[in-house]
Amino acid sequence: MFKLIRTSFKRELLLCFIVVSLLPLLMCSTFMVRSFQVKISKDYEKEASIELQSLEESLTTLFNKIDIISGELSVNENVINTLYVKDVQKKKIMYQELYNNTAEIREYADFSLYSIGGICKYTTNNSIGVGSELPVYWGSLRAARNEPIKLHIQRVEQYSNTRKSVLLQASRAIRDINGNCIGYIVIDMDTYDFENLLQGSFSSNTNLMLVDSYWNSIYSTENVSEVSIVPTLRECIWNNRDFTEVEEDCRIYTRQIGNTGLFIVLEQGEAFTSSITRSMYGISILMAAICLLLCVAVSLKLSRNLSKPMHTLTQAMKEVESGDLNVQIDVERGDEIGHLATHFNRMIRELQYYMDEQIRQQKELNNVSIAMMQAQLNPHFLYNTLDTMKWVAKANHIPEIAMLSSSLAKILRISISQEAFVTVKEEMELVKCYVDIQQIRFSDRFEYDVHLPEGLEGYKIPKLIVQPIVENAIIHGLADRDSGKILVDISCEDTDLLISVLDDGCGMAKEVMEHLNSRNRDHLEGHLGFYNVDSIIRLYYGHEYGLKAREIESGGTKVTITLPLRKEEFDA
Repeated sequence: MFKLIRTSFKRELLLCFIVVSLLPLLMCSTFMVRSFQVKISKDYEKEASIELQSLEESLTTLFNKIDIISGELSVNENVINTLYVKDVQKKKIMYQELYNNTAEIREYADFSLYSIGGICKYTTNNSIGVGSELPVYWGSLRAARNEPIKLHIQRVEQYSNTRKSVLLQASRAIRDINGNCIGYIVIDMDTYDFENLLQGSFSSNTNLMLVDSYWNSIYSTENVSEVSIVPTLRECIWNNRDFTEVEEDCRIYTRQIGNTGLFIVLEQGEAFTSSITRSMYGISILMAAICLLLCVAVSLKLSRNLSKPMHTLTQAMKEVESGDLNVQIDVERGDEIGHLATHFNRMIRELQYYMDEQIRQQKELNNVSIAMMQAQLNPHFLYNTLDTMKWVAKANHIPEIAMLSSSLAKILRISISQEAFVTVKEEMELVKCYVDIQQIRFSDRFEYDVHLPEGLEGYKIPKLIVQPIVENAIIHGLADRDSGKILVDISCEDTDLLISVLDDGCGMAKEVMEHLNSRNRDHLEGHLGFYNVDSIIRLYYGHEYGLKAREIESGGTKVTITLPLRKEEFDA
């Protein structure tokens, strides 16, 4: 709007500026609310990150110590020798050993020693009676028996737990000197143990959950609703969805506890609830609506000054679309709209001139096409005449004339054919016809030879590209020579077909060779055939293909035609 209007709209611009200046106030207030919301959210995220770090360190430290202590007990000689004894004195020594080894973490976990049959032999938990049993064919004891070296940590299923307060159970096999499992070390953790361990590690407005690798709840604070959250968490994990769907106005943070397969889940309430956010944005929208109404009122006034010239310009464009190129717009303004109308008028005039020029060129092209079609009659007449001359010469026993007319007829037949491509073998036959004519002309003063491997005969190349090079070698290379030799050597290199024309003539001036290799048409007088062949090849295949000439050390010139190896015609 500001670019399309100049001095004629200064009053309108001033009024618009006054109204639009109200918008920054709305934007500023909305930005401040949003910034405050982002700041509080970041503080909450930082607090959650610190709490997660603290919880992870506490739990990782505990499980590491459990791993170390259970590992030492599993191979302890006193434990191995005393596990099945009935001597009271030895049992007291065993209990002393167990208490001493677990003293550091006994506040957070209870240690028990079980026989190979799952019967409790020793325990630090007074609520567990010696002689109580655990199943050995499933659960933690089976896992310990299958992998005796590893510490196994599992959630305790409540329906299978004879001790209802146990939430988490870790187990490890006791191994004799031969590595055989002779019993189990079982570590139990209940709600009281978790509360002692995690006390003070998270704030009161944060709810905590501990889940296993299948996202089943192991431990949770009182404020967490396991019925509603746990299944939703599991569903989000399985369906790769975001945790924002778990509960409205709260954030969920998770972190894995080392390699235990357990996860910490923190539920943190949003700083701004949905209702508060909706209220704040509602006020912002109301303020924006008031500003918008004021802007619309000003825009309606401005549109009256803009719509008329724009409507005129639109109508003119529609007339041009319908094919009327004589339309012009009366320019009465000096602002940008006036400049636009002026440029439009100029564009239409130039378009009209371009269309007239295109029509003129098309008429010339049609005339040339007609002339070319008429000119095709002459080559056919010449071909028929030459064929007649050949048979007359044979009838009158004049072989030279018969051979000349036959060779020239073959060349003429290929040149006027509709086929743009021929095989290498056919091109060499055409060149041989041309050489036969030139040998009669020059009284056999030169020799001609072709080296064509049998495997290269069927490749397609543009027609009449070798003959001009051979002609150049005869006319320029063997000029003023009593004898000479021309060789056409055909080979392949990787995916390229190389056709080289060599002569042992007088060679080529260095300046002329540079002009040939530079592809400069202006300096190739007398060698236009060379330039035309190079142009045809480049037009068909690209600039990496074409002709190159170089001097032969022993005397003469070598011109190499580089083409791609193809057995089908190139679709131009």
